[in-house]
Amino acid sequence: MSATRRTALHALTIAVLTLAAPIRPALATHFRYTHISWSVLSGTTVEFSVQSSFRRSNTPSFNPCVNPVSNTVIPCAGAGGLPNVNDVIREDIGDTRFFFGDGSPSVGSGTSGGLFYLVTSVDPVNDWLFARALDTGSLPAIDTTIQHTYAPGTYTARIDDCCRISPSAAPNAHINNPDGEYKVETVVSIGANDASPTTALPPIITCPQNGVCSFLVPATDPDGDTLRFRLASASEADGGSFTQPGPPDAPNGASIDPATGVFTWNTAGATLGPVDFNTLYSTQVVIEERDAFNNLKGRVGVDFFIQLVPDVNDPPEFSLPACSSTQTLQTGVPASFTVSASDPDAGDTVTLNVAGLPAGASMAPQLPTSGNPVSSVFSWTPLISQSASYVVTFSATDQASQQALCSITLVVESQCGDGGIDPGEQCDPGADVPGDCCTASCQLEPAGTTCGPTPVCGGPGTCQAGVCTAGSGGPDTDGDSLIDCLDNCPLIVNPDQSDVDNDGQGDRCDPEEGPLRVSRMRLKGKAARDGAAIGRGSFVLEHPADEVTAEEGVRFTVRDRLETDVHDFWPEAECGVTRRPLRIKCASADRRLRVALRGVPAAPNAVRWYLRMKGLPLQAPFKSALTVTLSYGKGIDRVGVIEDCEAKGASIACKEF
Repeated sequence: MSATRRTALHALTIAVLTLAAPIRPALATHFRYTHISWSVLSGTTVEFSVQSSFRRSNTPSFNPCVNPVSNTVIPCAGAGGLPNVNDVIREDIGDTRFFFGDGSPSVGSGTSGGLFYLVTSVDPVNDWLFARALDTGSLPAIDTTIQHTYAPGTYTARIDDCCRISPSAAPNAHINNPDGEYKVETVVSIGANDASPTTALPPIITCPQNGVCSFLVPATDPDGDTLRFRLASASEADGGSFTQPGPPDAPNGASIDPATGVFTWNTAGATLGPVDFNTLYSTQVVIEERDAFNNLKGRVGVDFFIQLVPDVNDPPEFSLPACSSTQTLQTGVPASFTVSASDPDAGDTVTLNVAGLPAGASMAPQLPTSGNPVSSVFSWTPLISQSASYVVTFSATDQASQQALCSITLVVESQCGDGGIDPGEQCDPGADVPGDCCTASCQLEPAGTTCGPTPVCGGPGTCQAGVCTAGSGGPDTDGDSLIDCLDNCPLIVNPDQSDVDNDGQGDRCDPEEGPLRVSRMRLKGKAARDGAAIGRGSFVLEHPADEVTAEEGVRFTVRDRLETDVHDFWPEAECGVTRRPLRIKCASADRRLRVALRGVPAAPNAVRWYLRMKGLPLQAPFKSALTVTLSYGKGIDRVGVIEDCEAKGASIACKEF
């Protein structure tokens, strides 16, 4: 998962608009609408939502439908080969890309292509599609939020591209910024803000010719900050030449109420396009968020068109939902409501449509749909990852292009991070811990995802069915089915990993598991094979796993300072064993080589040892000290040294004082 998870409340806010209508639908080139919002995912990682609208038709140029994984052109699902809802387009006309504002590479398709967009609504009559940009980093999953990690600071993310509708490209006449470039920005304040405001409007809003136009720009802020509205400056909207509706193209300038977001424009005397052309004015509104002391925390822009139309009859009216209402949804839980509108004018036909539909939401019947009355059912099961702010605006337009708008606020509550697995969740360990195999959206990390602490052996741990499984890679030199970095004797076969002294070194390769007391030891060297080694001593069993046994034989080794080495091994077959009391007696067939290990009844953990070896090929001289090693069982080695020795002639005698 990622750092602080997780409960996010998100809103969709809506208002009703009753607007005048166009003579004929808006067509032509290219850009129609853009709005960018964002929220903190975790730490300094932000996810952006980019909503845009473009011309839908394929004349004179076209944004093709594509398979975003392979970035190859595929047929569109709409009539006439045009994009339809749920198609993915590539914005080829302007090669629109998203800039994070911190100098990192922009986002599009590949290194230079335009953004991929998921189409969420279309208007065949007015020739636009409304879509949400995809995060190419999430493919093949379709993710309509774009993630980016910043350093602490304040940044201006943007889309900055070409081109707005032309001045006179039938049937449209764009009056105030024809063929101009467009720029839409959002200010990201890492560490000072958790989320931006968000909005949604139809790409083209109708206003009456020679009358007062008034409509609400709906907006919500997930943080509950105070919102302030203003018209964008020229530098914010295109870099310097942009003009808002008003002079020199109209005697009266447009304005917006800074507190309520109501946009107002007296269109009397405004320049109109040629007869039979749609008169379009471009505008951009900036929505600011301010703290309790009226300090600016951030801002977002929304760029759209106003179309001037004759006011010829009554507009439609919405009966459902309650416009400007708020509905609370739970992630993973299906939700639905009915959208319904009608027109009071007898014989009118009403067309219902939508802008800002969340990815995964659907309308049944699919919009646009027509009738009088007309209705459609909104259905959505929000994903955990969709706990973000949304504004959805429905439009109802009659055949005379009279229009009403209705916006609704949806508050999406996520239970991810509460420690319980709720609908739509695959896991929920509670507090977010990196590497816990559960994503920030309470879904299992894909199998093979690196997890757990930095490994020191066996390679990194990986997620398997939601469980972090330790790595098991690496060589197994001794072939005992334990990789070397996990094997306490990597060069000696020891599958049982016995380590009686718990020193991390297996008994098979540990030179000493415990001390050996040497009370007396004598070496005698003579010609031929008449040498001898005779000694005795004791030891104490200090570890529960240390068991004195002859199962794998018994070995004694005696070495002096000159490295004279006396040793012998008694296999199990040459040993007799009594367990209670402990007594092990081993002897060679000729009885020249004998050893005995005996338990001490008065001290249950004590063992005495006796060694007598004759007929050895020993050669003097000898030098103190003498080191005695007793080996038994599964690699148990006990080592003792005796230093109080006297060498005389061909022998050396040592005695503990």
